[in-house]
Amino acid sequence: MPRIAVYDYLAHREITVSLSRWQMFKFKIAGRRFFAMRKEEDWSAAMPFYLAKCIRHGYYLDYPKGGKERLTCHKCFQEEVEKARNKRLKAKK
Repeated sequence: MPRIAVYDYLAHREITVSLSRWQMFKFKIAGRRFFAMRKEEDWSAAMPFYLAKCIRHGYYLDYPKGGKERLTCHKCFQEEVEKARNKRLKAKK
């Protein structure tokens, strides 16, 4: 059974997940795979978390956001935030 390293942004660490060949095939077709229902202390309800793959950073876990229920790679998101912050700092100089 193939094992893959997955970035879990809630735990801020990588975890290892086992997927059967059939599960991996379905994941590649759909582009996402249900992982688990999770609830943090300050959340009002549990959210479904999905396994997805970023072209730049590899596999990650996230919950659907927005009307299109998109998943976001948190490493890419942090890079964009840092880029915007640096741009603002340059503009102030």
